[in-house]
Amino acid sequence: MKKIYYCNPLSIPSAKNLRSFADPDLIFFEDRFYMFVSGAQVFISKDLISWEYYHLEFPVKVIAPAITFFQGSFYLSGNGGIGLWKAKHPLGPWNYSGDIVDQSGNKVFWADLMFFVEDGKFYCYHNSGKGIGTDGIFVTELDPSFDLLRPKKETKLCFAYNPEHIWERWGEFNEHPDIAWIEAPYMLKYNNRYYLQYSACGTEWKSYAVGVYSSDSPEGPFIYQKNSPVLRDKKGLLNGTGHHAIIKDIEGKIWCIYHVLFHNRDKWDRRLAIDPVKFEEDGSLVIDGPTDIPRNFYNPEEILGIPLSVNKEVKVSSFSDGYFPQYAVDNNVRTFWKAKDSSLPQWIEIDLLSSFYINSVRIIFAEFMTESKISEGSWIFSISVSNDKRSYKKILSEVETSSDIFFTDFLPVKSRWVFLEIYKTPEIPAGLCEFTVFGRQDNKMLNF
Repeated sequence: MKKIYYCNPLSIPSAKNLRSFADPDLIFFEDRFYMFVSGAQVFISKDLISWEYYHLEFPVKVIAPAITFFQGSFYLSGNGGIGLWKAKHPLGPWNYSGDIVDQSGNKVFWADLMFFVEDGKFYCYHNSGKGIGTDGIFVTELDPSFDLLRPKKETKLCFAYNPEHIWERWGEFNEHPDIAWIEAPYMLKYNNRYYLQYSACGTEWKSYAVGVYSSDSPEGPFIYQKNSPVLRDKKGLLNGTGHHAIIKDIEGKIWCIYHVLFHNRDKWDRRLAIDPVKFEEDGSLVIDGPTDIPRNFYNPEEILGIPLSVNKEVKVSSFSDGYFPQYAVDNNVRTFWKAKDSSLPQWIEIDLLSSFYINSVRIIFAEFMTESKISEGSWIFSISVSNDKRSYKKILSEVETSSDIFFTDFLPVKSRWVFLEIYKTPEIPAGLCEFTVFGRQDNKMLNF
């Protein structure tokens, strides 16, 4: 069986001096996956794991992109009433078709659009765009006779905010019963059933999650799936899980790509993660996540190892006040270890307290920025291991990366101490949000 291991959050190359990736939508075309995220950022992949950035010049700001293919053309839209755009290829050139209007001819400002095409019909799922998060999710069938710029029939409400669904309530602890933010619809058809997914209670909260309604028709009526939310914070590394897209890989497996909340540079700082979609015997949709451990992409039930370094003993070359060494292994992306100054090299050593067969590492570098813009450059580092504190074996030698997230696996090596040395940074002091070592007590494979 083929093996490619992935570990969330995904390592995505920086784009336009940005590090935050949110609100993904994807499409498959000519053996490539094209992923659009907020800010008109576009990425291309053959396997959904390794991504390349494509610089797309787009004349308007695209937030929460929606993309689909219909009758020989690609269609793209987003928040803010940017209208509908049309192209013959996902990379453009994109041409403006016009404003989307309602039945009275008034321009609409729908938010979080999602396009769903079936049997010559073009559906748009969206929220009202009125800035009222309790309105819920709506569906509008757009008319191909008018280049999809006006409704074919009246907009229908699929469902609204229900305060009895406690997880939909606004706030970190869902403490606001009169406030909610129902958004980010995504429609999936499976075994002649229509699954309308959505996110709540607000993307700025760790409690952000994904729920599901289903129906026998793309226009409803919709029934609430009782095991909602199907994707939510599990008190691990990843939280604020939502605003997702669903895509099939080349072998037909169904995947969910969603953003997760980092909340470092600003309130909306986010990254991306991927996990498989499953269906229970009763037809319920389940997203098998969020996960933050290495999994085999071709067999997600097989995991490479468990985190061995969380809250273990740490030594460093230096540190700044308030950015203590332990923060590099506390399983929290919002705390950092930071070197005392910009001198290099700097190092960190973890004592796992026992010997393990370690086989992979994840590094999330810290940049100490107050805005979404990133500094120019890359990191260069090496990793060595030891089982006796006398002799060290180098398992990674002077690796260079321009992404702030790095993951790799390697042949298992029995070790207790793990030593990371940083030789170069992008003009900032060395620092880590998180350094995670994965492995096993023995050399056997683990399964969920």
